Amino acid sequence: MKKATIEILYEDEKVLGSPTIGQYMVRCYDEDGDEISGSFHETIEEAEAEVRDYQKEEEDDDNES
Repeated sequence: MKKATIEILYEDEKVLGSPTIGQYMVRCYDEDGDEISGSFHETIEEAEAEVRDYQKEEEDDDNES
């Protein structure tokens, strides 16, 4: 099962030494728990939509099998 998390960053927090586009960071993990992608979002709604899209990908993959 794939997993995704939403992290709320501190104001002016830097990631890898750089400022981010938004306060919300989405991390996506594969079935083995390895991080495979990440993205930044300005609103919690955008972050949630990213997580739902990632979860939908898994459903679509399961339906193709």
